[in-house]
Amino acid sequence: MSRSHVTITAGLCMLLLSLQPAPAAFPVAWASCPCRPAAEAPAPRARAASLPQRVAWVRCASAPLSNEPTNSPEAHTRQASRPAAPCGAQPATSRSSTQAGEKPIVRFTAYDVFIDTANQPLAAYQLELAAPPDRLSIVGVEGGQHPAFAAPPYYDPAALTRNRIIIAAFNTAKDLPTGKTRVARVHVRLVGDQDPDVQIKLTVSTGSDGNDIPAKATVVRGGKP
Repeated sequence: MSRSHVTITAGLCMLLLSLQPAPAAFPVAWASCPCRPAAEAPAPRARAASLPQRVAWVRCASAPLSNEPTNSPEAHTRQASRPAAPCGAQPATSRSSTQAGEKPIVRFTAYDVFIDTANQPLAAYQLELAAPPDRLSIVGVEGGQHPAFAAPPYYDPAALTRNRIIIAAFNTAKDLPTGKTRVARVHVRLVGDQDPDVQIKLTVSTGSDGNDIPAKATVVRGGKP
């Protein structure tokens, strides 16, 4: 080979070497990013290993998900400012839900029904007893104090277990009560620790001659006159 051929071959080799692009260094790519300087750029292996820890921290803190990259400085700042809930924490049970599950207080008692006719003999009566439906239910009825009304009065059996009842009784004997006398006793079931408001209404009061007589009806809990 002549000297001229060697010179031409060496020139072509130098030209080809000058046309190859230089390998890009990893710090140069990070230096072009405005987020972090090149001196703080971690190695690819260390950066990849830190991602699972960051994701696990976000799940433990119960942070809301978003479309923002987790490795951005803005995302790190907002996640650090949020108060993280402890892992495995359960919501506190409200007091109202506990109270709603408690059983109500149930009591059984009796109400005595009195009719006062002053000095007139009482031969027949009819009255109505009622109370709030969620507080009282009737469970039984028995007779009164005087022999003329010692037998249980008449009433509709369907009224039992309800909060309203109409009772009535009559007697044609000569021995009839006068003044204030207990004509019936009503047994009830109460719900709650307070006594309900029991209302009484006298609709019929008749004397021995069959005529209406003035009278007043009252109801007392516990058999007190």
